[in-house]
Amino acid sequence: MSNNVKFKRLIRKYEYLTEECVDIEEMNGEANRAFKDALMGTEEKEQYAEKGDNTEKDKPEKKQLPSKYKKLFRKIVVKSHPDKIKDDVSEKEKLKLKDIYETTVEAYDLGEPVPMIVCAVKLEIDVTDFEEDVKEIENACKSIEEWIETIQKSSAWYYHYVLKSEKEKEEFIKKFVEVTKGKELGEL
Repeated sequence: MSNNVKFKRLIRKYEYLTEECVDIEEMNGEANRAFKDALMGTEEKEQYAEKGDNTEKDKPEKKQLPSKYKKLFRKIVVKSHPDKIKDDVSEKEKLKLKDIYETTVEAYDLGEPVPMIVCAVKLEIDVTDFEEDVKEIENACKSIEEWIETIQKSSAWYYHYVLKSEKEKEEFIKKFVEVTKGKELGEL
């Protein structure tokens, strides 16, 4: 298989997985809420109550990108910056370009090359200089797949999406409470 075809396939896979990840995270939020509600209905609800302020997340560490990405960043921004979009462009296209711009800026700020390459492909910018980055895209796809798998192996996911009957759910909560007795929610 030529490197070009492999590259294009990986770009499509990455795009699919990022969309899938958004859906999975939304579903996970729903599963976590349902699971938390079920735990709050037990006698040990204090054990599962959230403690303190959990709003501050760890910020990812920025990676330094090679200079070729700075050039790519500039090419994308020239085509997608909200102030540079012509008036005759449809609202739908403006939203698409704004999304590409925001994704690119975030990726550049974090030092993540793959979303920038994908945005360049969407804008039909020549990315032949980046076809050698196939391994980077493969690794990004693998990371997303692992993240999705981790979510789908969680107790909340199992409770909300796998168990079908209320009886199964009750038994699961009872067993979960039994196994986790005395542990902080953050330890689980």
